[in-house]
Amino acid sequence: MLDAWTALCGDWSDGMLDFATQRARMGTAATPTWAEFGGEEVYALREATIDSLPATLFADWPPYPLGTTYYDLEVEAGDEIALTLAGDPTVEWGLVAVEGSSAATVIGGELTHVAQQDGTLTVGVINLGPLGLDADDPLETAAFELTVARAGGGDPDGEHGPGENGCACRTGDRSGAPGAVWLVLSMVVAIGRGLRRRGR
Repeated sequence: MLDAWTALCGDWSDGMLDFATQRARMGTAATPTWAEFGGEEVYALREATIDSLPATLFADWPPYPLGTTYYDLEVEAGDEIALTLAGDPTVEWGLVAVEGSSAATVIGGELTHVAQQDGTLTVGVINLGPLGLDADDPLETAAFELTVARAGGGDPDGEHGPGENGCACRTGDRSGAPGAVWLVLSMVVAIGRGLRRRGR
């Protein structure tokens, strides 16, 4: 599947970050057109709402490979939010920060994002799996610790250079990714959520 995903979207890990971004928008005013068919069964579950900063977060249900754990945080325009992730070192991790049509992503454990508007910022932690991830490998969850804080300054010329969304990161809005890919993946997510609920 990952080979097919790469053929459609370029690097599959970048495509996974985009998918995590689009899932965060489902059920909001920024719901992608291709996802309007869905109801709550395909919405992304929030692990928790962050009430105050700084906050150190752990997942009660750590993500499986290609899974994402989401948190919501109320922000005001201009707030500079710093995310720092410490996760299982055998796993490659990604981070997304999503607010309406604006989003930022990075493969790695650090992301700084400047809020573009008052409202809800959704933060996602993505388990991209171990290096050399293979569909035949057994699926295992991976634990992480996420620190969310208001940044004092940030690095406007960070690893990926200054982003148009006010962050030193890659933007998560790659509109060229085919909607059909996200449609299929959202169905897979809905099935996974049903299995997860049965297991509780």
